[in-house]
Amino acid sequence: MDQNTKFDDYDATPSIKHYVLIFQDAVRVMVYARADNGWLDRVGAAKLTSRNDVATFGHITLPLSALYEGIDFTPA
Repeated sequence: MDQNTKFDDYDATPSIKHYVLIFQDAVRVMVYARADNGWLDRVGAAKLTSRNDVATFGHITLPLSALYEGIDFTPA
């Protein structure tokens, strides 16, 4: 998985203030925000796993219910 490589690239770009991972195979969003001394610890980043959760980054709020609207993850 290239997630770590991309994270390192984004971390090296100071103008990027938020890093958001949106998963396509389950309701799962992880939000990282740049702190004064670098990124928040990955373990401490917001991890959202319910359609009732709301992702917030900067002035943006994104209800997961809207993001995953109409998507059914149950096997066919």
